[in-house]
Amino acid sequence: MDKLRKEYEAQMQHYLNGNKISKLMVVVGIAFMIIGFMNRNETGRMMLFFVLTIGSCVVGVLVGQKRKSAFSTYVGQTVTRGVMEQYFQVDEFIMHGETPLDEIRTAELFWNYNRIIGSRVIRGKLKGTAFQCSNVTLDETTGTANKNTRVFSGQYVFVNLQTPVKGTIRILDRENPVRTLVQGCHPVKMTSVLEFDELFEVSATDEAGARAFLTEERRKALLELKRLIREKGGEEKAQLNLMIKGKKIYAALGSGVFLFHRQTELHSIEDIIGYNSLDADYVKKAVSLLMR
Repeated sequence: MDKLRKEYEAQMQHYLNGNKISKLMVVVGIAFMIIGFMNRNETGRMMLFFVLTIGSCVVGVLVGQKRKSAFSTYVGQTVTRGVMEQYFQVDEFIMHGETPLDEIRTAELFWNYNRIIGSRVIRGKLKGTAFQCSNVTLDETTGTANKNTRVFSGQYVFVNLQTPVKGTIRILDRENPVRTLVQGCHPVKMTSVLEFDELFEVSATDEAGARAFLTEERRKALLELKRLIREKGGEEKAQLNLMIKGKKIYAALGSGVFLFHRQTELHSIEDIIGYNSLDADYVKKAVSLLMR
């Protein structure tokens, strides 16, 4: 821990020094601009100082961005990934630039969106079972003013099943305003776990297959997962929507928060580990409940 703390503090200091250089270059640029303005009667000299102004500002911005990117990458790939690996096997951790578009469309859990934002893609295994988890926001952008309506915010989790299900099963949270049926699916009424029927609507292409898959234990696990999502997001209307096709579960965990997304530069290494531990534990519990 002492070694990690020293390394983290050194990386943070490097980042903060970059901020100082960045601000200094901007100040220098402003000084060049003032000098250029004072020499406005001499076109050549004025243009020289304006070029120096632009150059100084650009250098300052680039230095700041580069140092910030390097620090963010260090925290993600060293600290955050290290915390994750205490909870589950991490095969790949992508911080930026990848959203599981095909899987989101395949899940068929939301339709009224035309803008997707995603980050922090985790591919790994828990007890030998492969899974993927990523932060996802779905928005519906309408009108000439590009007004955004939030459709979903939370995590999309995909878990591979050991045995494929018969047919297609969709479990829709009653908080989800969308009521369009998946082609070929028909409503399935479950019994015994009454709270489950109050919170979810089940439809399937094969009613017997759906009943065989949704054992009482599985339904109780899904109720527990919805409570876990509510605790994480602190929202009464937190959602859990699922689609089960073949050997894969597609689950949309509407926690309303992004995981592993805390601002890092203002916190100690202990705080960062603490935040990441809570998020990693949440992922582990969610995947465990989906695996039951």
